[in-house]
Amino acid sequence: ARGVTAECAAALAQAFKPRLVLVGRSPLPGAEPEIYASAQTEAELRQAVAKSEPGLAPRGIAQKAQSVLAGREIRAALARLAAAGVEARYRAVDARDAGAVKELVAETIRDFGPVRGLVHGAGVLADKAIVDKTPAMLDAVLDTKLAGLRHFLDAVNPADLRLLALFSSSTARYGRAGQADNAIANEVLNKAAQ
Repeated sequence: ARGVTAECAAALAQAFKPRLVLVGRSPLPGAEPEIYASAQTEAELRQAVAKSEPGLAPRGIAQKAQSVLAGREIRAALARLAAAGVEARYRAVDARDAGAVKELVAETIRDFGPVRGLVHGAGVLADKAIVDKTPAMLDAVLDTKLAGLRHFLDAVNPADLRLLALFSSSTARYGRAGQADNAIANEVLNKAAQ
């Protein structure tokens, strides 16, 4: 429901009017507290969070600001789809959780019928030099993209699919400082697509 996959959902909505299930790790956002309404940039939002929660540490302020921004993106994507006349829902599911993905796909099939398209844009970044990366960082980057795809492909009936779109990155081909794990994940994704 955010970033490039939200743009893809909007394009699909305009072209085909499908029923869509948008999936992300962020919880479904409720109404945004009024105190943040005037804050438009992340910097302004951090100031508003710090003012509203004076005891919060800088890391907590940043996380809260990013959460508010993520909520805005999700709500905006859903509103955009509704304005296009598309039935869309958002589900907070971690693609790394095979059981949760299986439940989500079963719910989708029950409510909407066979899954005809899968757009996989999940990913996380943990930019650091290779020597500074921890196994947990590597797992988060690789598993989100690769295990997530495997879980969705295992949960859907491949014969029902008419569309499969996987979002990779130029990092897979050209590399990028601090993103060796992302390069690996994207190149494996490229091979899976082939």
